[in-house]
Amino acid sequence: MKSVFRTHILLPICFLLSVFDGIAQSPGGVSTNLQLWLKAGTGAGSVGSNSSAWQDQSVNGNNATQATAANQPVVTANQMNFNPALVFNGTSDFMKIASNLGLGGAGNFEIYCVVQPSGSTGNGEVFLGSQNAATNDIQLATFIGSPTQVNYWGTGTVLLGSTNLAAGTPYISGYEKAGTGTNQSTIYLNGNVDNTGTITQSGGAGTRVIGSSSVGGGTQSYFTSGDIAEMVVYDAALSAANRSKMQSYLSFKYGFPPPSGAGFVNSAGTTFWTYNATYANDVFGIGRDDGSGLTLSSSNSINTGSGNGVGQYGMGNIVLSSPSALNNFDFIVVGDNGGSLAEQTTGLPAGTPAGVERVGRQWKVDHTNAVGTTVTLTFNTNGLTTGSTVSSFSLLIDDDGTGNFATAPITSIAASSYSSNIVTFTNVSLLNNAVFTFIVNDAVLLPLNFLSFTAQPGANQQVNLNWQIGDAVNVSQFIVERSADGSSFTPIGQVNFGLGNTYAFTDNNAAAGNNYYRIESVDNDGYTQYSGVDEVTLPGSALQIKLLNNQPGPNDPVLLFSANAAATLNIRLLTSSGMIVSHMQRSIATGQTQQTVSAAGLAHGVYIVEIRGVGYAKTFEIIR
Repeated sequence: MKSVFRTHILLPICFLLSVFDGIAQSPGGVSTNLQLWLKAGTGAGSVGSNSSAWQDQSVNGNNATQATAANQPVVTANQMNFNPALVFNGTSDFMKIASNLGLGGAGNFEIYCVVQPSGSTGNGEVFLGSQNAATNDIQLATFIGSPTQVNYWGTGTVLLGSTNLAAGTPYISGYEKAGTGTNQSTIYLNGNVDNTGTITQSGGAGTRVIGSSSVGGGTQSYFTSGDIAEMVVYDAALSAANRSKMQSYLSFKYGFPPPSGAGFVNSAGTTFWTYNATYANDVFGIGRDDGSGLTLSSSNSINTGSGNGVGQYGMGNIVLSSPSALNNFDFIVVGDNGGSLAEQTTGLPAGTPAGVERVGRQWKVDHTNAVGTTVTLTFNTNGLTTGSTVSSFSLLIDDDGTGNFATAPITSIAASSYSSNIVTFTNVSLLNNAVFTFIVNDAVLLPLNFLSFTAQPGANQQVNLNWQIGDAVNVSQFIVERSADGSSFTPIGQVNFGLGNTYAFTDNNAAAGNNYYRIESVDNDGYTQYSGVDEVTLPGSALQIKLLNNQPGPNDPVLLFSANAAATLNIRLLTSSGMIVSHMQRSIATGQTQQTVSAAGLAHGVYIVEIRGVGYAKTFEIIR
């Protein structure tokens, strides 16, 4: 079986404590009046199994349950932006909550649900129904080809949204009841106001139902057809600031852009993506927010992407993944200018060989913290007319953020792999405000392409660098660069181009701690390209972990441990949403020890290998 490993470096222990010691968390950090918080990736059961209980992540214990196997939805991986969802079959699946969630009477409340309806026109997607319509309970629903709507059974009052919905498209549907005057009710769609109105509210105290509603007497009907990934209920109206935090959490997690004209806000109320009218299209990113219980290490835009990151055909989907480190309130966000995906020969750096083409669209990076963090970036090339091999593609980065690729400083990074119309760039450093696009070319042979680049610790604080190139033309030399933070690089040596494909350099002056390396190739016309970035940590670190067999193929990946002292490590394999697949404990002896990680039987998707010990933590990512 084929698998690809990718690495995250040294996640700090505070993150592990937040995950495993259960610090207080809530959607967007908004906990006041929170009655219900259901997440398919937590407390719903293992991926591929029926869900008999969906555990409430608020402090209230309002769990949703279903004892009958034939009525249980299925926990399914990678339904929305690498997150799982409960898939309801549209004919019999539903779950009950033995509480009215504080929604009785005429009080204020808010409901939000992340959903993906399926089926045909007119099929209903019921988020929160009633066990008995005679109690006048609320029902929040969508219908394919019809808008989101809120019904109050028993009174006959209905508030309709204004947007028709499509099957197979994810939405964040919301409803707010605030006050008693005119237009006190608001329907939200993807964070934007979809309609307002005045409706009669007289909710009872009956059992709440997810995935269905009733027509009276407890008989279930109007079953959900599609996916429910997350649900949030408050028994009061939220302030504008709290709604912004909660909505930002849902939007960012599932790859939705923020509401029109707004930015993303973290759980502390601080903006981590400021609205930029030029680059406001398809906004998405990766990041971590402990107050929301969120660590998003793989993401694509809901507008161009898919649940597993492959993307929609001809939409130029980009996936960010494999951050080398993510601390609390670290975010890397990307938006595009809406430009054409068609190839063009203008807007290229001086010295670019004649005939080279680039994608017209440009993407801009917004960094919040995450200094030195490198990522893997993939681009779906479906719809392009050129580019069919790995040597056809380069990532072109305008580091000063002007969007003018004809002037310096420009970084060009060769692709590391290309398969099934997905081109991959590894160990990419995206600086704050940088703008990037892609070189796509079959007709012209670029100076070279880097096939591999590795940095390995040697004896006496040395670091050994090795790189391999494919066929090359017009290349003059290689410049070796080093950085302490993964962002600002300094030349430390050079190697002349020869007739071979394999090159090496030894750094005799590496510092203790983290050292980042990359190779710059320079051709005779002044055109430059960069390898990916590799990192080496030198003592004081008592333990280092390297990944072997880091290529697609039949062999399982192997972890190589280099320890200055014996250690006991816990090694866990998890889904991208944090669900445990396997767990083992391994004693590591002084010196070098290898450990095979079995990838056999894994379904398609993203998996995380997590290694923890006393004072140490590191993760690797598998893409199946």
